[in-house]
Amino acid sequence: MSQQPTSISTRQRFLETRQRRQNKIFTVIATAMAALLVIATLVASGLITLPFEEEFSEAVHFAEVGTSPCPTDEALPSNPANVQVKVLNGTSRQGIAGEATNMLAAAGFQMQEAGNADEYPGAVLIRATALSVDHAWTVARYFQGSRVVLADGSDPVVTVILGTFYDKALSPEDAARITANREPLRGNDRCNPLDPETVEMLVEGREAQSGESAQSGEGSQSGEGSQSGEGAQPGEGGEPGEGGENGAPAE
Repeated sequence: MSQQPTSISTRQRFLETRQRRQNKIFTVIATAMAALLVIATLVASGLITLPFEEEFSEAVHFAEVGTSPCPTDEALPSNPANVQVKVLNGTSRQGIAGEATNMLAAAGFQMQEAGNADEYPGAVLIRATALSVDHAWTVARYFQGSRVVLADGSDPVVTVILGTFYDKALSPEDAARITANREPLRGNDRCNPLDPETVEMLVEGREAQSGESAQSGEGSQSGEGSQSGEGAQPGEGGEPGEGGENGAPAE
């Protein structure tokens, strides 16, 4: 006798259909996850780049006032003769600003008179405007544990504040070794690059100010020359004009 085929109930048919659908979904999800894992591995290893990666890289955080600015890429130490520095004592210890001033002066820096500052709880704080950042990092090499921060304005003077944890000035031998080191300047892990637009504005402002100063100086010299010529001419009664201003000693 032939066997009759077993009939499948409607519920069983529904369960089998749902199971096949779930298997397809899980297969698609597993395949997609495997593909994403492969892509992530290739991106992490640098073998491929994402099309939108450059857009994310453009979001650069620039240094702001009070934060640490990075030196210019591959910038060499500044010539000490071109760097103006002022050292301030931010402690109750006597004479340390003068000692640091003498150390930097011996290294060739253009030093201003040492002074005092509010108490600084760190080691050494070095302030510089955007136009003097490389100068500041050049000075920082002489102070272990120093922190360079960006100051507002365009003042070319680098200000060094000696704090509570400052030790002492370097020996002449150690300072001479640092001066002779011409390796490129290096910032720290917390520094940010300067905003090029800000630097350009400061440069233009300084050049404009220098041009006005030069024109003012030329005008003053021209005026003095005219006055000198007038003084050389004899005045009324045949007497020379104001001899004291022409080199003759006043009695």
